[in-house]
Amino acid sequence: MKNLTTRQQRIAKQIKADVQDTNTVNDALAASMAVLITTIEDCNEHINKHGVLLVETGSRKQQITKENPAVNTRDKAIKQLNVIARTIKIETEKVKESSLNDLLNNIQQINKKEQ
Repeated sequence: MKNLTTRQQRIAKQIKADVQDTNTVNDALAASMAVLITTIEDCNEHINKHGVLLVETGSRKQQITKENPAVNTRDKAIKQLNVIARTIKIETEKVKESSLNDLLNNIQQINKKEQ
């Protein structure tokens, strides 16, 4: 987790703390989830700033409309985070089903505090 930003480290520590009793999340998985969360946030910022479609001007002054690549990146990060969340839910189903929901709620609270 030493290659993460301080914000990503805080998110990863919060993830580990929330599911500590289930022993399903190790450092690498928590770090991966933290990176995905910050990637989604960064992509949303970029999309909000520049829009879903980008207009590029070609060499002959023609304008081409292309989809913002941040949309695709954000969607893939969301899908990956959902896969991890489902995997954790399956592994922790025996312990406590609400712990994953608590984890996601705590992550959302961290995001709101930092914005």
